Amino acid sequence: MQTEQVKPNEVTLVSVLSACAHLGALEQGKWVHGYLKSNKVELSVFLGTSLIDMYAKCGEVELALEVFNGMGVRNLLAWTTMIKGLALHGGDIEALSLFSDVEKAGIVPDDITFIGVLCACTHAGLVDQGRQFFDLMTGCRFHRNVELAEDVVKHLIQLEPENGGVYVLLANVYAASGRQEEARKVRN
Repeated sequence: MQTEQVKPNEVTLVSVLSACAHLGALEQGKWVHGYLKSNKVELSVFLGTSLIDMYAKCGEVELALEVFNGMGVRNLLAWTTMIKGLALHGGDIEALSLFSDVEKAGIVPDDITFIGVLCACTHAGLVDQGRQFFDLMTGCRFHRNVELAEDVVKHLIQLEPENGGVYVLLANVYAASGRQEEARKVRN
């Protein structure tokens, strides 16, 4: 593209950053970031999130935070990507602090956000705090958000298949939403 003097669009840049993240190609990802800066490309939420993901997956959490903090607009994916990046690299307290900021901003976390938060608690040995976040998920029960609860439970079972509390939570969500037969199946 460069030899033909074709300027990449946002989709192309996001794709290149995604490839860098998956390959652990930090230097190439930094080059793309430099390209964005030198060409004064506005950092959209998609480009910003891709940079955060690339830096976090390449182990450069400080650079990921720099991008995150410089973003004017953040959506749930940007927040979640940063939370997961911090949790993956030992920034457990910072990840939990960001989750608190998500709630303060009035953004509704999804199952992936909860997984990132629970991973942060696991890595930090914060059992009580992990339980609090787990209990927060039981809000699904009160709002009868069965689909969110099912998604979260699927991820948690992959992380800790022997944790019986996960099954209890799902059974309680089913029971609260009037799905008694499914609650019985999970309990058995």
